[in-house]
Amino acid sequence: MIINTENNHLHYWFNSDRSQIWRHSNFDTTAMSVGGCLRPTMSLRAELIRNARSIYRNYPDLTLFMSGGLDSEMALRSFMSAGIIPKLATIRFPNDNNMYDIGPMIRMVEQLKLKITVIDFDPNEFVQSGEYKDVGLRYQAYTLYQQMLLRVAEDYAAPMITIDPTNLIFSIILLLFLFTFVKLLFTIFFTKQSYILNLFLNNT
Repeated sequence: MIINTENNHLHYWFNSDRSQIWRHSNFDTTAMSVGGCLRPTMSLRAELIRNARSIYRNYPDLTLFMSGGLDSEMALRSFMSAGIIPKLATIRFPNDNNMYDIGPMIRMVEQLKLKITVIDFDPNEFVQSGEYKDVGLRYQAYTLYQQMLLRVAEDYAAPMITIDPTNLIFSIILLLFLFTFVKLLFTIFFTKQSYILNLFLNNT
């Protein structure tokens, strides 16, 4: 069984059958439940280090997929802060077409004196051959990004993880922006009301 979250914190299924984890028809609906945190929370850095160690306990031979973005770099630095050096891998497109993504990351990895496995992959051939459809059906993967990773994982034949911690960070930033925006609107509203009130009082 694949452990998606610690202690299976996140459960998902289809329709009303908790044992149905695969879609059987286009009309199946997804249901899920998320447990609460049963311990005192820590700082973001401490939580990331704790998560890295928890993942490593379950998958000591894991490979961290490095896309060149912020997410995978945060994951790598979390593992390193936990005293763990995972295996690293990345995908290179023909003619270095994605070097603008992975190039800076490879240089960073080299500066950290780490090794990374570069896997050559042709997304055009993957799509034009129709293989993406086979992978999508096999794993019920609905995006090309997922299909590519699953195809690479089949050949790589080792536990490989991708991590997206920035969803939480983005949500926090969005909430802070909305709070600031609403606060600004209130400030403008009450300033305007005060100005109108002063005009009224001065003219009476």
